[in-house]
Amino acid sequence: MKRLRIAKQVALVKWDSGSAIEDLPREEEVLATARTEARAAGISDQEATQFFGDQIEANKLVQYGLHALWRQIGGAPDEPRANLASDIRPRLDGLQKEFLQVLISTRDLRTEQGCGERLAREVQLYITSQALEPLYGLAVERALARVCLEG
Repeated sequence: MKRLRIAKQVALVKWDSGSAIEDLPREEEVLATARTEARAAGISDQEATQFFGDQIEANKLVQYGLHALWRQIGGAPDEPRANLASDIRPRLDGLQKEFLQVLISTRDLRTEQGCGERLAREVQLYITSQALEPLYGLAVERALARVCLEG
């Protein structure tokens, strides 16, 4: 959820600048870095690409949803904006390192039979307990779509 909370800040910056939500060169840069760092941690390129690609897609899902809402209501909220290059991206890069550690520490759980069913239940409990808005609930589901490695 940490990465998804940052999605609103990214959406605000892109709204103000008129930038496209999808930034394929930046996405590939993030994925290339993730693969390099993952390899050093003993995580396969495929696992890193899937997991971090899903994080990117979930983040874009929130951004697209927020932009659609803001178009409907006539503008983005009036709240402080963060700087994409000097504030947001370094935070996202730091989260990438945290996520690699989580992938390593949860590998046994993620390879167990029934991981997908357990994860689905836990995600629903989390969404409910945190009273997440539907957009963010959907994004959490998307972010964890392929985290289990069973079968």
